[in-house]
Amino acid sequence: MDVLELKEYNMLKSLMKKISFLIFIFFLSLPSQASDSLYFARTFMLINQQFDSGNYEANIKLIERLVHEPEFKELNCHHQGQIYHKTGGAYYFLNQEQKAIEYYKLTFRKRKAWIIERNNSTKELFRADA
Repeated sequence: MDVLELKEYNMLKSLMKKISFLIFIFFLSLPSQASDSLYFARTFMLINQQFDSGNYEANIKLIERLVHEPEFKELNCHHQGQIYHKTGGAYYFLNQEQKAIEYYKLTFRKRKAWIIERNNSTKELFRADA
């Protein structure tokens, strides 16, 4: 093998290690993501049912109760943001614009945190074997 082939071989070997690690992390995280997704799906469906039927006050009370549950605190920032967004919508339809704005800002912060979290984990993943 000449020098160029050796460099290509080493780059390919490094890439394969990273891909293997990604696959390992993906399968390792499946059970927690599944329970997170199931809780979110049930919760968000209930919130949407209340919202669609115009029960905005009941929806706000429901969400205020949910945010204190351990399962809610374990949701990723994106899912929390979606729930807070529905809270902002409920306050908006109750003509409580200031409260709606507060929840929309909270939604923005949660989604921004989720994006930063995802970017950082991706950077760390590719930095680990460099």
